[in-house]
Amino acid sequence: MTGRIPPLVVAAVWATLASACAATGGGGSGSETPAPVPSSSIGPSPAWIAVYDIAADPQELAAERAQILAALGDALEGAVVISPSGCFEGLPRRIDGSAYVLALQQPERVYVQALAEQLDGHPRFLGAVTVACTD
Repeated sequence: MTGRIPPLVVAAVWATLASACAATGGGGSGSETPAPVPSSSIGPSPAWIAVYDIAADPQELAAERAQILAALGDALEGAVVISPSGCFEGLPRRIDGSAYVLALQQPERVYVQALAEQLDGHPRFLGAVTVACTD
C-alpha cells in the first residue's frame, strides 16, 4: 500500500489537525488550566470511517495496519485503528458484529477521503458511524 500524498492535501490535513489541537488547548505555555469536561460529553460520538479489512483476531490485522502507517506516516497513527466492529454503530450487516475491523477514523468525511486516496485499493466500507467505545 503505497501512494504519494499531494502537497495540498497534506497541508489541508495538517492545517485542520493543528486548528483542532489549538481549539482544544493542545498548544500554549502550559500555564492554562484545562476546562473541566462535562460527563455528558463522554459516550457515543459521530465519526467517519473507511474499513479496509476484517478479521476474527485483531493480531491478523497488525501487519496491514503497519503497511497503512508506512504509506500515510506515523504521525497519523491515531487515525488508523483496529477495533471491535461492535464499537461502530452504523456498519453494514455484511460486517460481522463480533469481528475486528482495520479502519481509518476521522471526525469528518473529507479527512477520511483524503487519507483513503493515498492508499492503494478501496475500502470495504466508507461511511458515517457512531463510535460507541472509548479507549
